[in-house]
Amino acid sequence: METTIRDAVIAYLEAQRAVDYPSLVVTYPNQPFDWSNPPAFFVAVEVEFMGGSQVGVEVNPKSRIRGAVYVTVYAREGAGSRQAGVVKDWFGEKLRFKHLGTANLQAQEPSGSTTSRGYYTTRTKVGFFSDPG
Repeated sequence: METTIRDAVIAYLEAQRAVDYPSLVVTYPNQPFDWSNPPAFFVAVEVEFMGGSQVGVEVNPKSRIRGAVYVTVYAREGAGSRQAGVVKDWFGEKLRFKHLGTANLQAQEPSGSTTSRGYYTTRTKVGFFSDPG
């Protein structure tokens, strides 16, 4: 189930990015990326699973999986923060309230910004749940 959800989110985002931001560098976990020499502006996307629970009290109850898509935008320090905010908002708008496969995405939750290791970063989270059946 996790692989199916992750694949659906990534495929959707890549299709959207190809249209609106074709030159934007986006990295996903366990995919090739040179962290020792990153570009001046890029985005890291992670799909995390946070648990599951029983839904209902029927004889054969269903389960619900919860998780979130985290989007972190990196802009080299000194380059300004506006474009990072624009790109973060774009990801949030593209993801919020979407139904991707069995995943039902929820509202965007901006989670602040910071400066570290020569980059300004800003992050957003879009929670989701899935009722696999």
